[in-house]
Amino acid sequence: MTRQQLHDLWAEVEFELRTLTPLFDSSPDGVTALEHFDEYLSHNELGLALETLCGFLVEADGSAISPELLAQIQRLHSKMKMEDECVENLRRKATA
Repeated sequence: MTRQQLHDLWAEVEFELRTLTPLFDSSPDGVTALEHFDEYLSHNELGLALETLCGFLVEADGSAISPELLAQIQRLHSKMKMEDECVENLRRKATA
């Protein structure tokens, strides 16, 4: 992958992550998680931003996310070559 391709991928992933910010609610935990998420994005720590989002969604008291949002989060994991329990934990929450 060329430097330009890598830069383009980062920009695409950052854009996609930013589209997910409405998933953070206005609870104290949601506000704190969003602050960390934004800070990670500002330092180009895209993996940490995604981990923060996933951790919040798994732990949040709200309902499970839609299948479309779950697919988007799974695509982000694939693009970033991240292997963790996030998607599986979100699937479990959806079926609980």
